[in-house]
Amino acid sequence: NEASFPCSSAGAGSGEFHVYRHLRRREYQRQDYMDAMAEKQKLDAEFQKRLEKNKIAAEEQTAKRRKKRQKLKEKKLLAKKMKLEQKKQKEGEWYPLLLGCSLSLGVDPRPELPRSRKA
Repeated sequence: NEASFPCSSAGAGSGEFHVYRHLRRREYQRQDYMDAMAEKQKLDAEFQKRLEKNKIAAEEQTAKRRKKRQKLKEKKLLAKKMKLEQKKQKEGEWYPLLLGCSLSLGVDPRPELPRSRKA
């Protein structure tokens, strides 16, 4: 009856336990490494998303500022044109009067440019 009872000497020996323990340790290390790599990839993906989002936001802001600068530039150009037109209008108003006056006096209303002396 005692022969059918399993004892400590039956089955795997104590040497096999060390082999199993090493295999188990390596498997845990492999799983830990895979978990760490997955976490790293996840963080990298989140970082890339954040980077892309920031880049798009910066481009939008730049476009907005570019549009504002362009608008200001056009406004300045328009103001300059308007000023030039007003100046021409003003000249147009008094020039014929001056021309009429000076013609009756026999004077040319256009000013002469001073001539440079040659040595």
